Amino acid sequence: LETALTIKGIADQLKALDDPLGAQIDELDSKYRKLEKTFRDAGASTEELAGLERLYNDERKKLTEQSVETLKAFQRDLGIGSNSPLSLTDQRRNAEAEFAKFEADIRAGKDFNQSAFVDAGRALLDVERQISGGTADFFQQFDRVQGLTTKAIGDIENATAIRDNGLFAQKTAEATQQTAAIAAALLNATNQTNILLADLNARLGAGGAGGFVGAGAVVRGFARAA
Repeated sequence: LETALTIKGIADQLKALDDPLGAQIDELDSKYRKLEKTFRDAGASTEELAGLERLYNDERKKLTEQSVETLKAFQRDLGIGSNSPLSLTDQRRNAEAEFAKFEADIRAGKDFNQSAFVDAGRALLDVERQISGGTADFFQQFDRVQGLTTKAIGDIENATAIRDNGLFAQKTAEATQQTAAIAAALLNATNQTNILLADLNARLGAGGAGGFVGAGAVVRGFARAA
């Protein structure tokens, strides 16, 4: 077994050299196969298994995106920026297309890559500045980028506030229930105390010295009368 594991370890290292993405995906697959077995053995529900599958797909997607990020960055530089051989007009067309993707997602309330959005906005304004200078056309684009950024910030803050309010409301309800239980217990204790005090006052009012002493005197008196 030890020999087989050693051979497998060498094979895995070679694959990591020759096919880094494939090796990472193999490791991810192995991880989630074990998790799936654990979930099924534990009697996980369909919803829980679906959640596990969602996590797997998300991690696999991120691995793929990371593997081509350098190439995508190079591709963007070829189409927009100082390293691009294209004319400013063509660069503006490319910058507009890249920014429009984020604009559509943000206006639709979808998640987006904030860092990539910032890069796209800067690239669009940089090209527009080179073409239009300080004219109204530039500031129209500036207002567009700034307005979309403000909307994105507001949407994120509102979503966070809603989640926080939900948690706060839950904690407040729990605290209210606990307070009500404590108040009920205190009220019950107060009632019991009042009953004991009323009984004591009745005994004292009857002339007894209290408790069993007064009761004993009445019994002895009754016996003598008999």
